[in-house]
Amino acid sequence: MSQVFIHPSAQVHPSATVGDDTVVKEGAVISSGARIGPACCIMRNVEVGADVTIETEVMVLTGTKIGTGAVIKTRAMVGSDAVIGDYAIIGEEVIIGVGAQIGAGAVLAAKTAVEKYAIVPPGAPILASSK
Repeated sequence: MSQVFIHPSAQVHPSATVGDDTVVKEGAVISSGARIGPACCIMRNVEVGADVTIETEVMVLTGTKIGTGAVIKTRAMVGSDAVIGDYAIIGEEVIIGVGAQIGAGAVLAAKTAVEKYAIVPPGAPILASSK
């Protein structure tokens, strides 16, 4: 039996969708048109911008901000207090460290690891791990 848990203090826009077996924790904000797939975990105080797509089995940790139109692909993990810019694309199984900043329009290839507090410039294509 599939279910969704959305904490009472979380705000989910009526046009947003949240997949089965997904958890949205306290203080999270899911904006208009956002699509969150199944089996995801959106932790406390995460801000998901308008028209964001978060695919299956993605974990977004506390305090992260995801900009408008960004895409986070399957099994990615985004560390606490990270910032993902507008229209950035985060590939499958990417790991983004605590406090990292991903610039608007950046593209991170599958299985890339971004170190904590790293800064990825806007529009940058990242094909390997970033320190």
